[in-house]
Amino acid sequence: MSNADTSQTIDYLMTLNEQGVIVYSEGDVFLNDLTEWLSTPRGSVFGNPSWGNDLNKFKHEVMNEDLAVSVESSLARGILRDLPSLSTVSSVEVSESDFDRYQIKISTPYGTVSRLI
Repeated sequence: MSNADTSQTIDYLMTLNEQGVIVYSEGDVFLNDLTEWLSTPRGSVFGNPSWGNDLNKFKHEVMNEDLAVSVESSLARGILRDLPSLSTVSSVEVSESDFDRYQIKISTPYGTVSRLI
């Protein structure tokens, strides 16, 4: 978890390129934070167990239109709770991808984060 108030942050997975660990700046800092949040189940961060997404509670549910709305709402509330500096989320969309997987797409003014879960 980076502090989005700073102008730069390192990749949350410490991914490397030819210059070393990838460093993000400006709007990419917010996208890195959002990607980290989307990859982190709530309760899994030592010292801050309330940080992270609540997607685990939907793990055994069959995706349908009603559930997609619940997942979108849960994601939107979680982002506001855990990433207040990213209060400008444009949209949160959840759609069925396969039989047992769904696509999450979160749009911000800085770009879009997509994840297949």
